[in-house]
Amino acid sequence: MKKLIGLIIIVIIIINCTNCTTYYIPIESFKEQFKDNDPAKLNVAYVRDPLGLVSSYLTNSIDSIECVDKNNNPKKFKKKPSHEMRITQNNNKKTILYLDQVFFREDSLICGNTSYFLNTNECLNINNVKKIEFQDGHKKFKYINPKDSDKTDLLLLLPFTK
Repeated sequence: MKKLIGLIIIVIIIINCTNCTTYYIPIESFKEQFKDNDPAKLNVAYVRDPLGLVSSYLTNSIDSIECVDKNNNPKKFKKKPSHEMRITQNNNKKTILYLDQVFFREDSLICGNTSYFLNTNECLNINNVKKIEFQDGHKKFKYINPKDSDKTDLLLLLPFTK
């Protein structure tokens, strides 16, 4: 049974890794794109999860992100709740942050949420960052307009609202 579970986990990881195209955000480009992203000016996002439940949380004011592919061709993506940034530090430690909850502060710290469910945050010094990668995690989370949801969806918002 343990071997079967291990095999299933490996297959899921392989499928997820082969379906995600990785893009890069040059560090100077990241600084420029996030320089006016004020953590005091947050937006409320309403998100439908893969189970159909609706929740809300606070997001940054970034509407889109500019990246480059492995051949240095520019690409622009509209912000989605499934977008992830993988930050590799100089010591090769990797941290994954959700794009819609990332901030760059004046003290050179990149801060963001590492888990929607656990609500854990991490801050990294930009001077210790080797590279910033970007990808769509293909998680089935979607921004929604609460006015377009039915009343049962809005009832589910109450326990999840931050």
